[in-house]
Amino acid sequence: MLIDNTEIIIINLETSRLRKEILENKFKELNITNYTFLPAFNGKNANITRNIEINKNFIYDWVPQQDKLMPGEIGNIISHFIAVCYAKMKKLNQVIILEDDIEICDDFVERYNLMMKEIPKNWNHIYLGAIANKLGDKISKYIYKSLPYMGTHSYIIRKAIYNDLIRKLSRMYGQTDFIMSEMIRTNKLNSYSFIPFFTYQNNKFSEVRNENINYSDSIIFYKKNIV
Repeated sequence: MLIDNTEIIIINLETSRLRKEILENKFKELNITNYTFLPAFNGKNANITRNIEINKNFIYDWVPQQDKLMPGEIGNIISHFIAVCYAKMKKLNQVIILEDDIEICDDFVERYNLMMKEIPKNWNHIYLGAIANKLGDKISKYIYKSLPYMGTHSYIIRKAIYNDLIRKLSRMYGQTDFIMSEMIRTNKLNSYSFIPFFTYQNNKFSEVRNENINYSDSIIFYKKNIV
């Protein structure tokens, strides 16, 4: 399936106009038109609290523990929930979901078409970018089996998992990436990664964490061009 047949959803806070403009310019440069900016849910404006129920050491033994979700994390969960619901409502066979704080490779279209030729037929989730410090088993030249990675800034999902993902996210029992990682660890997501990644996450202010974050681990397996 070519990139023209796969809709791209970009989660974007309405106050983050510069991020939107940067991505619009990048997509124009890449001649990509099949994208939609989805207004992100601002968790800072919601009076919602949730306890974290996922055992984070089960997924990432290097992530600090916290008992409750931060407002930005709640907003992120709801935003991804809305994005998956949007894909289901539109009856999309598959959808690319991106967050707005990313850098995109220069050969996105060519890399996507190459990925679709190599990816195993049983996939239902693919990381196009992640915070990773090691890789899973190599399947082909560019395809690896995913490990439970951090980050939800770039991925593609198939309609077969929309309902499961919607149910999981609606419970808000952990951060978005923790929920997806748990689904990978428990074989609820048949996930692969295209290496080198298509995107990486900027080392700038995180609306989710409400602080400046060093996302250097998201660059380890990224390359600007491969084609």
